[in-house]
Amino acid sequence: MDENIYLEEAIEIKKWIDNSNEKLPPSKSSKDETEKKLGKELNYIRKKIIKPYLKIKNEKKKEKFEEKNPKIQEIIKIIDEIDEISVNKQLGIIEKEKDIVDLDMELNKDEPTIEIEFNKSNSKQHDLADLIIKDLKIRKKIENANELKKKYENNN
Repeated sequence: MDENIYLEEAIEIKKWIDNSNEKLPPSKSSKDETEKKLGKELNYIRKKIIKPYLKIKNEKKKEKFEEKNPKIQEIIKIIDEIDEISVNKQLGIIEKEKDIVDLDMELNKDEPTIEIEFNKSNSKQHDLADLIIKDLKIRKKIENANELKKKYENNN
């Protein structure tokens, strides 16, 4: 494949990512035909030009490769930008998940230990006891959430 085509495809992939809502690289297993095509092209560029270039340890061989593929540095730069976008997006998702876990832990702190005596053979009493426990736990979560809200409001 011609070097110019690799560069054009890399640019096209980058534009596609910039214009997408998810800001993630295209997937070669997508149901969307455009994304699928771009995902395959991205894998092909990585496999056929970037990976072989990065494996070269000898400087003279690297120079030969660069002479044969003069746009390799531009292609690598674009693919690195794509990877950076992907990593940043995934780090953002991880941070959001971490915030959610932290909030959930804060809401669940001081969860009460509840003991209710009932006839275990009576399914209605058993169901009622479960509902009472769930209700008390939810009330405690709401109480903790209101405390967090007050702390937040006081800090702002």
